[in-house]
Amino acid sequence: MTIVEGQCRCGDIRYQSVDIGPAGFYACHCGQCRRLLGTSFALNLPTRKDLVEIQGELQGRDYQTAPGRGNRSYFCPNCHSHVFSANSWRKGVLVVRAGTVTNLDDCEMLGHVWTSSKQSWVRIGPDETAFSESPTEDEWRSLFGNRNRLFDEF
Repeated sequence: MTIVEGQCRCGDIRYQSVDIGPAGFYACHCGQCRRLLGTSFALNLPTRKDLVEIQGELQGRDYQTAPGRGNRSYFCPNCHSHVFSANSWRKGVLVVRAGTVTNLDDCEMLGHVWTSSKQSWVRIGPDETAFSESPTEDEWRSLFGNRNRLFDEF
């Protein structure tokens, strides 16, 4: 059992998962994540939205990722830390920005996505799971397995 806890930089937004079982996260190297967060890659921990308890008032902004697809980024209105995101094609899934997770050492790094867009200096080991673009639904299921209760029935 893993309970994921975290907060924004200033502490106005706090969250805790109910119980997401073994927890895993991945690195996304796409240009959208890099520009949105101002980093070389995003660390994302997706889970079911109904399993996360949030304290504090988030602000949200929508942005388009591809024609017909979009994300909503949730952030603290005080310190502007990006805490969560959700996308239009995975209803019921909340993506926790893993940099806000207090107990990230209790979670497992599962792999890398959108490596075709990664910075040239980022090294991914030969034993690490990597996808040149976004994984297929079957590949996501294989990557996460029973972690994060991601594929439990809503």
